[in-house]
Amino acid sequence: MAKGFTIIEMLVIIGVLTLLSGLLILYSRTGELTSVLLRESAKIASNLNRVKNMSLTTTEFVDQTGKIIKPCGYGVFFDKTNNQYIIFADSNQNCQTSSHLRPVDGSSDVETIALTSPLVIDFTMIDQVFFLPPDPTVFFEPQSITEAEIRIKAPNGAAMGVKINKTGQVSTF
Repeated sequence: MAKGFTIIEMLVIIGVLTLLSGLLILYSRTGELTSVLLRESAKIASNLNRVKNMSLTTTEFVDQTGKIIKPCGYGVFFDKTNNQYIIFADSNQNCQTSSHLRPVDGSSDVETIALTSPLVIDFTMIDQVFFLPPDPTVFFEPQSITEAEIRIKAPNGAAMGVKINKTGQVSTF
């Protein structure tokens, strides 16, 4: 009598291994997407803190013409339609009368940061946040907001967020 596996036993083993491999691939892709989501929300929080520090240290800004400007402060504009955010400087000569809003022409843009694909800006209460030194004073647009939330989302429905309050404290959730 020959010892070994029958063809049925081999097919069952191959089927179980295929099923387990498929589940492993599915969970590893979900885990990878969650990892990208965590990294991206940490990157947004880090960039918000960097912009706040640029305002506090009154970092000089070189405009599109090459002119060095000492800006009133720096801000972040959230471009939901293009899934990116833009760091900008307020190059207004009079900081007291400035609206601290990003110019539509992009003349004071410092850096544009796109979200990692396939993530999207799912929700934001604000269009922009601006830091005015020396405290820093935090301005939101719209101005009625006291604490802002920016949420990014992955295609699988997982979401992460960043909160910023009027005192400039940035946190992820």
